[in-house]
Amino acid sequence: MVNQVSGSDSRLPLSSLIPVSPAAPPPNGWETLDLNYAEDGDKVKVTVYALHQEYDARRHATIFRSQKLGAHSAGAQESVRLAELEKLGYSPFTLRVVPAK
Repeated sequence: MVNQVSGSDSRLPLSSLIPVSPAAPPPNGWETLDLNYAEDGDKVKVTVYALHQEYDARRHATIFRSQKLGAHSAGAQESVRLAELEKLGYSPFTLRVVPAK
């Protein structure tokens, strides 16, 4: 569900995705896939990020580093294929926009 004011997001561990090649080593540095959803008129904009979590000893806090992989826009009943996942060595998957009930 996309909140009109603030949007929403989903985080998935990259280890839960299917690798392009089972024999390939996992990509270094990135642990999480972040899908950020925002309303864009009558469409939903999906921005895809790879995240890396690390501890900052100076700040005594955990921080996330991110890399934007791509952005997509789709209307109701439309699908987007996340082909940019191949850059990280994972098989792409498809998201479909459906109206809230």
